[in-house]
Amino acid sequence: MLDAFRFWLNLRGKANFWDWVRDNFSMSELQELAEGSIDCNLVESYNPLGELTIDQYIAQDSKWRTAIKMLYRRYGGDIWHACLAGFDASQDKTVFSCFARLDLAEQVNSPKVFEEFLFRNALKTAARKILEEKATKS
Repeated sequence: MLDAFRFWLNLRGKANFWDWVRDNFSMSELQELAEGSIDCNLVESYNPLGELTIDQYIAQDSKWRTAIKMLYRRYGGDIWHACLAGFDASQDKTVFSCFARLDLAEQVNSPKVFEEFLFRNALKTAARKILEEKATKS
């Protein structure tokens, strides 16, 4: 409960998604996000031979989905904008054709997965842009 309260307070103080990313991740974490935020399986199912029990898996997955839902609710416009950074009017007729070229697009199969897909791609974009900014300032 206390972690959720801290998380919510952290969201309230940040004006936009970019500020939230800057304030919550170190340079090494940004580097990891730029390279690995999309190295996952969005439709991963429970592995009964894995390290987690079904209850642990459901609790962990639920916390992750709740955090994404809160971030998406707060920064949805910024998340969409970050994902549309690669929009090219000459080849994209709609925003969805731009989204279809993003990493993990082939795994989207539900609204919850769509939010996570957008969040992960926005996080990757934000991390790369912030690292570029830091590199040009140095």
